[in-house]
Amino acid sequence: MEGPQGLSIDTLQSVLSVRADAFPEIQVEAVADTVRLGTWYFTGLASDDYQVKEVVFLYRVAGKNAPWKKTVLFEGLLPQWALTHAIDLASLGVKGGEALEYQFAVKDNDGIRGGKTFRTSVMTLERMGAEKANQWLEKQEAGIGAGMSKSSKTLKELQKESQKLQESLQQNQSGWDQENKIKQWLNEQQKMVESLKQLEKKQADINKQKNAANPPSEEMQKKKEELNKRMKQLTSPEMQKLIEEINRLLEQKAGKEQLQEKMQKLNQMSQESSKELEKLMEQLKQLELEEAVENQVERMQEWAEKEEALQKSLEQEKGKEVSEEMKQQQDAQNEALKDIEQGMQEIEQKNQELEKPMDLKSGDTERKEAGDAAKKASQEMKNNRKSGATEQMKKSAQKMKEAMEKMQSSFEQEQKQRMA
Repeated sequence: MEGPQGLSIDTLQSVLSVRADAFPEIQVEAVADTVRLGTWYFTGLASDDYQVKEVVFLYRVAGKNAPWKKTVLFEGLLPQWALTHAIDLASLGVKGGEALEYQFAVKDNDGIRGGKTFRTSVMTLERMGAEKANQWLEKQEAGIGAGMSKSSKTLKELQKESQKLQESLQQNQSGWDQENKIKQWLNEQQKMVESLKQLEKKQADINKQKNAANPPSEEMQKKKEELNKRMKQLTSPEMQKLIEEINRLLEQKAGKEQLQEKMQKLNQMSQESSKELEKLMEQLKQLELEEAVENQVERMQEWAEKEEALQKSLEQEKGKEVSEEMKQQQDAQNEALKDIEQGMQEIEQKNQELEKPMDLKSGDTERKEAGDAAKKASQEMKNNRKSGATEQMKKSAQKMKEAMEKMQSSFEQEQKQRMA
């Protein structure tokens, strides 16, 4: 450009702004399965200001200093990736009472640095021990009993509604209102079918988990399988077919005779299901009681055997004084008596829930004597009187066995009388 001062040059100043490549991010939430014990679901979002290249799940059993294992969840190039992942603690090698350490890692596509990685903090998931797992599963099973009771009441209400609808059809009451009431009734029937299917599925899942945590006797397993089979039969294909047929008749504006015939058949099937459901409810209660007795027998047997083993160890222990380890083990035995008493309360509660409770002899006197002797053994140990301690330990183990045999014999007798 030429001006008064001669030629000049316009200078354009341009500034290049460089944005720093940020680290990738990941947010994850863990949710436990409400039915399958030890199953967890993860949902979240991995993101980067440029591209997410990889997302991995890292895990190991806690407390063993083992190397981290890796599961690749995503490989590719996306600015965002929705994370969904499910794990079962048992399948990852976590035993009852152990915990899983885990974290998620996300890597971006930084070509200069080879990909920047961000990791979540290390978190843990504990797998319940056998005792806690059984308690949790029993609570879940109690929910099935409550669900069956609710379903039984609903079935009876649907039967009453069916009778009212059939009576109105006989009285030539027709029209949109009548048709709408029948459709509502059918919808409730459909919901009931789905509800019963869910109960059967939940019962099967709980049995599977109980078997894994604490395998039942062969006889108990057969009884459970029979119960599941009968629960599955509550929702026959014929019932579903009838619901569909009635819906089709309504759409076709069929005559009242056809509707009444199909509704009557469906009502009869509902009545049969209702009666069967009440029988199954009682059978489930009996199985829960039988299982509680089996678990209690096992608990008492283990306690008595451990007390006998401790007694022998004390007899073989050298020196006049009782070791701290022996004292602690006997104190642990005394603490375990609380679980046995809790088990007896559970048996009594389940027994009272039966339509006709059993006349069970629980061995209260012998069990109390076992507990008293075990506490005296602890006191004798504290006073370093080994002979007195071993004598009390021998008595406590014997009395616990007597209590166990008394309860087991009483339950078996009651069962035989009911089957006669």
